[in-house]
Order: sequence, then structure tokens, then C-alpha cells
Amino acid sequence: MRGGFELSPVLGSYAFDTLAQIGPRALQNGDILHLNDDNASTGIISQEQPSFSLPKQEDIVTLDIVLGPRTDWFTEDAIKTLTSQLWQVTPQSNRIGLRLLGDKSLERQQQQELSSEGTCIGAIQVPINGQPVLFLHDHPLTAR
Repeated sequence: MRGGFELSPVLGSYAFDTLAQIGPRALQNGDILHLNDDNASTGIISQEQPSFSLPKQEDIVTLDIVLGPRTDWFTEDAIKTLTSQLWQVTPQSNRIGLRLLGDKSLERQQQQELSSEGTCIGAIQVPINGQPVLFLHDHPLTAR
């Protein structure tokens, strides 16, 4: 809704942080939402169209990948698989990350655990199962 809803901020934010479990609670059946009257003068164009179309369930979305500093931890075949195989977004995905599922897992060349290091939105983490996670807005600040 243009102008948003009337909410009370938690620690200065109107968003729920899924990792810290703080912020306004998720909507529940029967909740009543009140429009924010502060932006009542904002004009609305009835023919306004979104700036881009959201993908449908059957669509294939291509993302650019920039290989990072841990590329050498994976086999050449794993890098080829990452960039050429189709990946499915699983129902376990959330605002923390898109959990991906492919026919072939990404094989590590180095098996030891990585020390925690900073992460950013768009980073790809590959857990021990070899199925990547693409970090989104609520991603952790550090990951292994």
C-alpha cells in the first residue's frame, strides 16, 4: 500500500529481523491493518505499472556470479556445476537466504572448516551438503 501501514517501530525499525527474532510480529489471521495517514497526499496513478515483472514459478532466472576468495576450496567441476546447472529454490528459503537444490552437489577440494568471516547480501554459502544458499536481506553478518 502506498504510504505503508501504521506500525510502532522496534529499535527504530519496522521490519522483523528473522535471525535476532526482534521487530514487529508477523501478521496473523484476523489482524487489522491501519493505513499510515502521514503520506495521504501522495499521488497515485491508476495505470501505473511495476518497473519489472516478478518471475513466475516456472520461469528460469539467470543471475550473474562473481567468483570470490574461496573459489579454490572447490573442484573445477564444482565451479562448472555452479555456473551451468539449473538450481531450484526450495521451500526452506526465507528472508535470510534462498536455499538452492541442484541435481549435482558442489564438491569441495578442501574439507577443513572455514573460520567465520564477514558476509554481504548476494554472497553464496555452500554448506557441507554442497547445495548453495544465496544470502538475502536478513543474512548473518558472519558465516563459515
